[in-house]
Amino acid sequence: MASLSKSGGCFLMIVSCWVVLWMQTLGHWSQQQQQQQQQQDCPPQLLQQNTLRKMFSVPQRGQVHSSQRSLVVRPSDLPLVLAIYFPQFHPDPINDRNWGTNFTDWTSLRAAPTVNKLGVPLPHPLDHDYYDLRQHRVRQRQGQQAREYGVDGFVVHHYWFYDPQHPGPNLHAPVERLLQDGEPAVPFLFNWCAASWTSVWTGQAVGQTKAGTLNNPGVLQSQYWNASDVMIQEHYQWLRRFWIHKRYIRVGGHPVLMMYQWFPESVPILKRFRELATADPAVGGLTIWMSRSGTHPDLYDISKLDDKFKGVWKRKSQQLELLHPQSSVEGPIWNSTVAYPYPNPWVTQALEIPGWCRNLDESSASPPIWASLEIPGVVTSFDNTPRRQADKAVLWNVDKDPQKVVKRFRDSIHAAVYYETCCRQLSVYVPPQKFVVVNAWNEWAEGMALEPSTTYRTGFLEAIRDVKARILKEGCR
Repeated sequence: MASLSKSGGCFLMIVSCWVVLWMQTLGHWSQQQQQQQQQQDCPPQLLQQNTLRKMFSVPQRGQVHSSQRSLVVRPSDLPLVLAIYFPQFHPDPINDRNWGTNFTDWTSLRAAPTVNKLGVPLPHPLDHDYYDLRQHRVRQRQGQQAREYGVDGFVVHHYWFYDPQHPGPNLHAPVERLLQDGEPAVPFLFNWCAASWTSVWTGQAVGQTKAGTLNNPGVLQSQYWNASDVMIQEHYQWLRRFWIHKRYIRVGGHPVLMMYQWFPESVPILKRFRELATADPAVGGLTIWMSRSGTHPDLYDISKLDDKFKGVWKRKSQQLELLHPQSSVEGPIWNSTVAYPYPNPWVTQALEIPGWCRNLDESSASPPIWASLEIPGVVTSFDNTPRRQADKAVLWNVDKDPQKVVKRFRDSIHAAVYYETCCRQLSVYVPPQKFVVVNAWNEWAEGMALEPSTTYRTGFLEAIRDVKARILKEGCR
């Protein structure tokens, strides 16, 4: 090493640092290993560069040749399509307290107008099946439908408040039943919705003296972040029962915990979870996915937006690599980010396969390929009329012709699945497992439901099934 030139030594040091940060991002090293190696190999000024942090947190990109892409697609090449699963459809004490005895979102849906402000009928479950998720047959059917139509698993909302007055899990009866009877029989992971609950619905919650509004919501349940280690370990032990389940989704051998929203206050809790998981032989470690508001950078071209929507995008799109960075040594707490599938107002058309990935000439080298490591998200449709006064409802991908709605979803899910299957092969790094997240399996009070409905029938489910079959048949082109 002493014979290396100064420039050569610097180059090797930078490469070594990149490798360290890459391994950290993928969650392959323990925190102690990461810190020790970073301190040895990475100068502080390099670690502190936002460009390097950005490179190894949200996007990670590289240049390769198009000949590296395989035209033939095998089932194992497809990403896992995961649907966000809302476990709320059963009586729960926290809903009883806030909204009245035996309240569920079915209450809101059945009380809503039959049509929204555009005159489009609100989707309801087929055969008026306003189910109770505590029932075995209901969850069994959901698992069967998911498997039949190519939904590979569920991202189950997880609610846990560090509130001394109302501690522990909420809306958890269905997942407790899952441990008992194994249904729904599909892979799953938890999405910790750690935000406080507020009221921006029509009317007011039980005990509220004033109805909440969008600008001044009433707080129904606060989240507290000053958790003691005893409280954190109690939460960990509850999660552990699921993390060691044979169908809980793992990446790199570690269970995945997705965060619905970025809260810097959550970092000490997540760090402690990871410490406990790493020291636990049955768990082995923890992979964290952090959701962010915004569209996947490769699947929606924001340069085409007009000034109005560009302004909305700048206000609402969340760039996680610039938010509350951890110390220069530790880097971000998450392993991957998720473009959370939310009806962003600037997304006025379907997602698209990026130009650099379409119709590549296999006889020549491709131009520089920039492939984000972010997990794509796709929304079915959105209509929260049941949760708002009808004239104030937010509508997204809603049309009087249901086939137009389904087509836009089909185009978006095709772009996302194709991207993960084919475009990902062009990236310098291919993750051990690829995913696409769909919102939602059963968020009925916001009009997001893959489940069969009176409006869309099985159209959304068929779209997922058909897109997978098409890519398997046609391959990467």
